[in-house]
Amino acid sequence: MSAVSETKCARCDRKYSGLRSRCPYCGARRMGRGKYSEESDNFKGKLLVSILIMVVLAVATGVLVITAPAQENGLVEWDLGINIPGDDGTTSIYTDPTDPTYPDEFEDPYDYVPYVEPAILSASVLFFGSARPDRDFTLEMGTSAPLRLRIISEGMDEDDYDITWESSDRTVFDVVASDTTGLAASLTPIGIGTAYLRVTINGETFEYVGRIRR
Repeated sequence: MSAVSETKCARCDRKYSGLRSRCPYCGARRMGRGKYSEESDNFKGKLLVSILIMVVLAVATGVLVITAPAQENGLVEWDLGINIPGDDGTTSIYTDPTDPTYPDEFEDPYDYVPYVEPAILSASVLFFGSARPDRDFTLEMGTSAPLRLRIISEGMDEDDYDITWESSDRTVFDVVASDTTGLAASLTPIGIGTAYLRVTINGETFEYVGRIRR
């Protein structure tokens, strides 16, 4: 079927192209549409719709090709630096070391422990297991007192303490450490009088007033 409709001359009964307004054979003016004109109009409409559909598909394909991520060896590389496994089952991780946001190493935030400066917060001497808030004690001759340090610290343990026990007057009482850590000691009265019990922890010294009586 021709894409151009034909019409039949009403005078000479001959067919000619529907594009002409007069019959080329007898010169008669065309009176109306040719009998194939309606079929030709439908064909033109279908052809126009087909062309439009093809154009839309071509544009959509071009957009997908431009915006699709690069694919190589079955791995798709995304902007986030993570590759999706390809058909062969392999995986990989891609990161750009030159990127200023690239981390030096991947750390679990729950494993992070903030640094704490080691420090002794408080220290006191227990006499027979009891504290002396006024730092004053009295003992009778012949009675030895077990002593123990109670230390509250931050970021330190027993191995970090350097402890020294001392009597200001050994004629009144004497004191010696009774274990390897230095946290425990024993105080023994020597004579009637008053002296100071000095305890030094990591260079810091504090005193207790001790009185020995009969």
